[in-house]
Amino acid sequence: MPKRIQPLSYQVHLNSCWTTSVSNALLVLYRDKDKIPTLAYRLLNAVLTNDGVLSTGTSGKDWRIVLEALSIATGVSIQTFEGDQVEGALRELHFKKQVAVCDTELGGHSILLTGKNAKNLQGFDPDWNNVKDGSNSDHLHLYPDSEPGAQCHINFEVDLEHFAAVKQRTSLKLRMGRVPERVMTVFERH
Repeated sequence: MPKRIQPLSYQVHLNSCWTTSVSNALLVLYRDKDKIPTLAYRLLNAVLTNDGVLSTGTSGKDWRIVLEALSIATGVSIQTFEGDQVEGALRELHFKKQVAVCDTELGGHSILLTGKNAKNLQGFDPDWNNVKDGSNSDHLHLYPDSEPGAQCHINFEVDLEHFAAVKQRTSLKLRMGRVPERVMTVFERH
């Protein structure tokens, strides 16, 4: 019987998609919640507000400080790309001991990217409401009932061109949106 891997978490707070996605990124890289330093979880909870993780105002840089501290606490290399840097960095992802947390819906939601195949990105959306009913279209496939085991880190596949599209097609779901607002953080364990 193949070894079961740690399943990922769905967010429990309306605005905790970023902290949940970062926590899930660490779960994918460590493959076991017991191997992640407790300090990592405390750091993530410290940056969460009732409005999510703020990128503006006096708390606007807190998430960057938390990422620096997470890198030190976990030994994971963490690099953030913004604006016009994101699309190039997105295409360079190899997903070998590497994942990325990416903002979608014009910065209103964060997801975890865990792999790619052919022209699709694969990942985990921490908002159960976004995936629970499933979906199947030319550019997006949702898997609310993912297989146990190797597939528990994937609950969506999205066409890379749709994901990176600037112009709105049918919806903002699983799209990064306007270039100036794009943010993607790459986590890599050596």
